[in-house]
Amino acid sequence: MLRRVVQHIPEKHFRMIRYFGFLANRVCGKYLPKVYEALKMATPGPVPKLYFTQMAKAFLNVDPFRCVLCGARMVYTAAISGLTVQGTGPQRSGDRADEVREALTGARCVRT
Repeated sequence: MLRRVVQHIPEKHFRMIRYFGFLANRVCGKYLPKVYEALKMATPGPVPKLYFTQMAKAFLNVDPFRCVLCGARMVYTAAISGLTVQGTGPQRSGDRADEVREALTGARCVRT
């Protein structure tokens, strides 16, 4: 069994070809529709874009924009970047704490 798996490991310094022919990045847009036509297959349409809210509702059964206090729909006001969990990144000075607190308290429910 192990021999069957090991045969797929390339030799040292062997150059692997990722895409070749009609799947090559340079000609994919030109030739791939012709391949679908030759095989009498329907050309796949664009993949719908998934958003965090949709994924959270589908997998976690939770609406991330539902207020945990009053149950109303929250309004997205800002995203805060550069925050780290204590002990996992560089230490930040305390002057950023006021900015974070202000941004977090800026999120509000629609009812208010």
